[in-house]
Amino acid sequence: DTNNIQNLRLQLNTSASYLDINPEKAIAEAKKGLILCNENDYYKGSFLGIIGYGYFLKSDIDNALLYTKKSIRYLSKTDSIKQLSKSYSTLGLIYYKTRNYDRAMKIFKMCIKTQNKVNDKKGIAVSDMNIGAVYDAKGEYQYAIYYYLKALEYYEQTKNHRNYYSLLIDIGGIYDKMGNYKKALE
Repeated sequence: DTNNIQNLRLQLNTSASYLDINPEKAIAEAKKGLILCNENDYYKGSFLGIIGYGYFLKSDIDNALLYTKKSIRYLSKTDSIKQLSKSYSTLGLIYYKTRNYDRAMKIFKMCIKTQNKVNDKKGIAVSDMNIGAVYDAKGEYQYAIYYYLKALEYYEQTKNHRNYYSLLIDIGGIYDKMGNYKKALE
């Protein structure tokens, strides 16, 4: 039904728009969307993904993990590689936040393989940045810089200036940790 799909798309966009400014509202809107989507795996998985990420932003790791895994289960039945990749990325962030770095790394690298299939440069940049953050947390600074520089290239290509400059600051911080103050100031 075309009308129902339009309503689902609108509800999905509405719930996603609240994520960065009000995760609680994003979760509430996504839960409303869940009620509307019946057996549509794409929308069900997408709403669950928003709920999972919303809980992640609120630092409710148990619920973030629960909803994100449900999201992956539904999205795996669809051909929406980009949406599935977002949910896997959230799963990687959950593992990163809980200091399960090896698991986070495995998931972020899997995301890159998936994102390459659909030439999702924005997603690849985020995954490279996340891998860099894992290496940074593990104290493996050369690898962190390598992945951060890869992400910088993608941010430059996609003209994502906010993340580009934020990442430059992170790279400077790593050089500072390494005692390479001259490079940090560049």
